[in-house]
Amino acid sequence: MRKILFVLSLMLAIVSCKKDDEELTPAEKSVADNETIIEYLKEYRLVDFYPGMMLNNIDWQMEKIPEEELETSESLYDLMSENVIETSFEGVDYKIYYYIIDEGEGGVYPETEDNIVVDYNGFNLTATTVFDESVLAPLQFQLESLIPGWKEGLLKFKTGVKPEGFPLDPESDYDYHDPYREQIVNPGRGFLIIPGGMAYGNIVRFDIVLYDKITPETEEE
Repeated sequence: MRKILFVLSLMLAIVSCKKDDEELTPAEKSVADNETIIEYLKEYRLVDFYPGMMLNNIDWQMEKIPEEELETSESLYDLMSENVIETSFEGVDYKIYYYIIDEGEGGVYPETEDNIVVDYNGFNLTATTVFDESVLAPLQFQLESLIPGWKEGLLKFKTGVKPEGFPLDPESDYDYHDPYREQIVNPGRGFLIIPGGMAYGNIVRFDIVLYDKITPETEEE
């Protein structure tokens, strides 16, 4: 069943938060979330997932660094402590963290008015269970209409290389063999970490593959 990011904030609103968080003002929660994210970045590292196990081309995961390796292993903090998007939501300042694993070789950044074609997995920050994902095929969204964090973070991703005449075989059945997954070369891949105060309740991580952007045609006057 197709899952829509537009309703994700409503889904997560029913997730219970810590009692201490409920007593914080939005500004205080933003500070607390940022401290939690930094702690997470220092304790976790990026590792490969089992090749071929993920249908949606997301073949990486996060792993907690064993205590004896903390001083020698490259942590997420080493990779992305300066990859910060400072933004504001409902009058409160927030920091979104991002990391680009593979630069999209199409070389084109989406703009807010574009539609984007993506694969994604969504997690609560330290969880290993996906709460939302694209499964059978990538999904297309209007970037400007997406939930907070995505709108800002996807501007850091670049598209993949689309072959001339794409899709190459439009008559094929793409229920399980999607043309974007099979024909777009070297898409942009990476992840976002979004603070809980931006309408989620909990801090979340989205692993994302950006295949393409589609610019709406301008109606002629």
